[in-house]
Parts: sequence; C-alpha cells; structure tokens
Amino acid sequence: MSKPIKCLLIDDNPSDRTLFKVCLKHIDVPVELTVAETGVDALQRLRTDDSFTPEYIFLDINMPFMDGKECLVELKKIDRLAETEIVICSTSDNPNDIEETRNNGAAKFLTKPYDLDVFTDFIKKIFTHAPLSFHVAQHPLH
Repeated sequence: MSKPIKCLLIDDNPSDRTLFKVCLKHIDVPVELTVAETGVDALQRLRTDDSFTPEYIFLDINMPFMDGKECLVELKKIDRLAETEIVICSTSDNPNDIEETRNNGAAKFLTKPYDLDVFTDFIKKIFTHAPLSFHVAQHPLH
C-alpha cells in the first residue's frame, strides 16, 4: 500500500467537510485528512507543529475570523509549505477572487456547490496531477 497523501481541509461549513470526506472515500488513493474549521486554527497548528506538512491544502474563502484569501497569504509565508498545493474551494465565482487567489499562489480554484461526482473527479485529478484548468466551475445540484 502506498503512503497516504497528507491533506488539510480548512472549511467552517460542516456539510462541506462531510462532503469532502465522502468524496475521499470514492477515490482509490489513501489520504490522511486533517480538518481545521478556521484559518486561524489551521495557521496555529502549522506554525506550532513543524512535523505537520500537508501535501495539499483545500481552503474555503468565506470563513469567520480570517477569510480564505487572508489565510492563503499567511500560508504562503510558511517556508516548509513551498511545495504544498493550495486549492481554493469556495461558493465565490467572482473573477476578482479567482484572480487574487491565483496571484497569491493558489494552485486551483473550485467553485461550489459541489456535485459529488464532479468533486470526486476534481480531487482525483488534483492527486494524480492530471491536467486541469485553474478555475473549475460546477453546476448547482438539482
């Protein structure tokens, strides 16, 4: 069995966290998932635990205390995360948010709401480094 992929999910929405976990169960790749409900919590863990270096960070934009754009800027200041791919997962489809996160170092931007199959395929492509445009928009659930 291959070594699990270390991921950090930063999202304040319990439903979105649950959906993320469901998607991971549909991917034939071992994943070690850590969850933070706020950017503040995530940054505190990352700044105090040098042994914790996720390969991927999935980051919501709209969160309390510190939004995802602010968190992204702070994440990019942590040297050991230089190789970590940061993927924005947000309800926003605002071109300014998309461009700002790209300019601040995000690897990809996924617009919610999630369709389970599309989201699962998106994560699988991220983990396998399959070609994927920077911004992926999803269709609302019906």
